[in-house]
Amino acid sequence: MNLKACNNFRLYNGKAAEAELKVLDEIPVSTQRTKSADLVKHNIVVFRSGENAQQVLPPLIGSIPEAQLNLVIHHLRSDEIDEAFELVKDIEPSSPQVFF
Repeated sequence: MNLKACNNFRLYNGKAAEAELKVLDEIPVSTQRTKSADLVKHNIVVFRSGENAQQVLPPLIGSIPEAQLNLVIHHLRSDEIDEAFELVKDIEPSSPQVFF
């Protein structure tokens, strides 16, 4: 469901992506659902254009690789250049991101 939501985000928008995640609310709580809860919280922040990024993303840094870079993007969009720099100053690039 999360992968489908991410595809809908790329193809359509955040609302379409979030609609896919509503299905997860109907699944009984299990170990698998608990493990994926952090990833879903992260993706909801992305789908909502950074809403609640300051609260949700910092605890996820280290467990979800994209959390740190998405927090950097949030800081840049908020003109918080120093905060963004602090998050990336020690990162070595691993591969370029291609945007179409």
